[in-house]
Amino acid sequence: MTDQFQNLKIICQLLGVDTNTTLSDCDAIKEYLQRLVQFFGLSAQNEPNENLKLICYFLGVDINENGLKDCELSKDYVKRISTMLGA
Repeated sequence: MTDQFQNLKIICQLLGVDTNTTLSDCDAIKEYLQRLVQFFGLSAQNEPNENLKLICYFLGVDINENGLKDCELSKDYVKRISTMLGA
């Protein structure tokens, strides 16, 4: 299990979002992101990083990208959300 997957699962659990799934890590991450976006009443996007950005924005988490791209940016968003929620 990846750190990002585990962190995202903890975020979901802290917020009361269902984490029951039989999907592999990558697909489960995408599913968790869609569930989180829907939980907040937002419109889910096809791109996982866009969903993460929406979640950060909704929670008031800084989304300054600091030059990071793709996977590293995604991991950074998850860390920021985790930190904000005290995970």
